[in-house]
Amino acid sequence: LLRSGEYSAARAELVALGDESDADLAPLWDELHLHDVMASQTWSDAKPIAAKIRDGSPQHSAAMEHVDALIAEAAEQLIAARRYEAVGPLLHEGSPRFQTGGAALALSDRARALAIAAESEAGRACLGSGQWDCALSQATAIENLGDHDVARALRDQTREAVTAQAVSLTREAKAEKNRAVRLGLTQTALGLWNRLGRVGGEEPPDVEKLRRRLAADQADEERDDAKRRATAEREERRMAKQREREESRRERSSAPRSCCKHCSKGCPCGDTCISCSKTCHGGPGCAC
Repeated sequence: LLRSGEYSAARAELVALGDESDADLAPLWDELHLHDVMASQTWSDAKPIAAKIRDGSPQHSAAMEHVDALIAEAAEQLIAARRYEAVGPLLHEGSPRFQTGGAALALSDRARALAIAAESEAGRACLGSGQWDCALSQATAIENLGDHDVARALRDQTREAVTAQAVSLTREAKAEKNRAVRLGLTQTALGLWNRLGRVGGEEPPDVEKLRRRLAADQADEERDDAKRRATAEREERRMAKQREREESRRERSSAPRSCCKHCSKGCPCGDTCISCSKTCHGGPGCAC
């Protein structure tokens, strides 16, 4: 049945005759498993089946050769998808002979070179946009890939870029007359000098003067803030008292007045009485 390609019938027959532990049936099971391996389209499907074949048998060698070919194909797909970091772990899924062979080493070297190129490109993009931490992170990634020269070059470029911007901001901060603007420039410049120190850069003597100037500006700003808050509080208290006086006047004006003079003859006019034939020119009063 196996020689004639009737694998389904052969499988059923083998199951009926006994399991794979039967030494007499083992070669036939190996042939059947080899067929299943060769029919597999992915290494992840093929490898578990190949593991069922007796180690050292011709069928096992043929099966692992197919698994290795599928792994190499999958590695090419990962490289095409720029998933370089996944290539190494995938290659370790192959047979020992495959892992140390020229094809796997060539795939590994190509993935590594492309990964370094991609990280370098990303690092240059970070530099171009002034994202220094991003550039240093890319340098570390390149170093982890084993290319110390490229990593060192990227770090040097980052230091040079940070230094140039820090020097420029320091110069602007020293020349700026507006304290609020100077504070922002000084804080940004000192942040760059601090960052530069963490990556092995050197700061000029003017930086210490810049720190003292920042401390003085911050103290002046705090004093001015305190004055502004005190002025605002005094104004708020003044406005509150004014609102209280206005409310008191409204309450007095709306309260009913008592009668201070009864006009039994004539009509009320302000606080007195006049003839009803006359026109009253007085304001509200207490006559009634």
